[in-house]
This record gives sequence, structure tokens and C-alpha cells, in this order.
Amino acid sequence: MNLRNQTTSFKPYSGGSAEYIDLYQYANFIANNANYSYLQNAALSLMSDITSSTLYWAYSASDYPSAKGYSIWFPLDSTTYNAGYSKYGALDFTQATSGNEWWWLLYDELTALASGSQTSGTRIEK
Repeated sequence: MNLRNQTTSFKPYSGGSAEYIDLYQYANFIANNANYSYLQNAALSLMSDITSSTLYWAYSASDYPSAKGYSIWFPLDSTTYNAGYSKYGALDFTQATSGNEWWWLLYDELTALASGSQTSGTRIEK
């Protein structure tokens, strides 16, 4: 969550909370801060995939100087997660092979945050 909170975030609509983060920047933070080579390599691979697949991105230099064109839902807390849970679960992304891995990461992180624990919660099985 510390890395998530350092990542550029976006509001999906006016007046909402910043529920989306820049995926490239988040992966970059992981690549530069993780102690596990497997995780670092996965983050570097994701960064490479984003770079090679982004055709165009535009941003306001003053608001989003490091945004790279891909954002992903990563709510700040379990309340926001619970409010968006059913909508996110209905996306084609979560139905795809391994698409629910991100969903599980969110659940694990936000459950641990809510409980004050550093261990993961129980994963949601679909």
C-alpha cells in the first residue's frame, strides 16, 4: 500500500476518490523496491509490455508528469473496494485467464490494511 500511495492516481469521475493508479509507475516502484528477483523481473516485464503496447498517451504535465497511458483500479481502502467490487468482477478483464489475479491482490492488500495485519486475507474464489 505504501507504493500504491506514492503512485500517480486518478479519479474515475468528478467528486470521486482517486481509485485508479498509473500501472507503469506502480510497476517501476515495485521493480526498484522489491527484495524478490521474481517480483522485480515481473515488474520490469510489465513495464516493457506497457511501453511496447502504448500507442498514444496525453496528460497534463502539471497534473500527471509521469503517467504512461495505462491505469488500473486500486482503491485506497476496503470501503471503496466493497463499493466497486461487483462492477469490477463483471469486467471482461476479470473473466479472462488469470484476470482475477489483480482482484485477489486487491483483496489481500486491503484486507491486511483493514485488519492492521501484514499477512494476507483469504482470497476470493469465483
